[in-house]
Amino acid sequence: MRIRDVHVILASASPRRKELLEKIGLSFDVIPADVAEERMAGESPARLVMRLSELKGQSLAVKYPQALIIASDTVVSLGAEIYGKPHDGAEAFAMLSSLSGREHAVYTGLALFWKRRRLCRYECTKVQFRELTASVIKSYVATGEPFGKAGGYAIQGLGGLFARAIHGDYSTVVGFPVCLFGSMMEELGFSLNQLWEVSS
Repeated sequence: MRIRDVHVILASASPRRKELLEKIGLSFDVIPADVAEERMAGESPARLVMRLSELKGQSLAVKYPQALIIASDTVVSLGAEIYGKPHDGAEAFAMLSSLSGREHAVYTGLALFWKRRRLCRYECTKVQFRELTASVIKSYVATGEPFGKAGGYAIQGLGGLFARAIHGDYSTVVGFPVCLFGSMMEELGFSLNQLWEVSS
């Protein structure tokens, strides 16, 4: 099956995921999944992002059984704490204060639904933050960028000023592990090189 002949749906309103998929030449519709992003007691970051990705994908797969559904979820882990998206400025400030000067892990789950098949994987990337002053954190929160971002920062935006080192896949921190996506698509039988091949 040629990927160009498939109806592809991204089950996310994230502009970052949309941009990453567009960069590899994929054509798709954006239909955000309405799923409560809550952690179950004792759930690991890896299991959390995979479960939520599956739930998001499944909610659209039942409505669009002939489409290829792409769903994803991202969280930040620091020790025993798991950070999703901050609800307000105070929570964003607290998250960033905790991350200051420390290394944290970013987990992104990815689920693909294609007809009767479903695949779910995750990637983990480590990010080392430099020391941040309260003034810098407060100013950053005031920009509004932390909202809607796991851990309260955008690595591809102003938040990139805070990352001293990244160990792993950068796109996982952005919110969509592109390399993992490519391997999962191949596992489903799709060749992504069709997206940039020139027709003869």
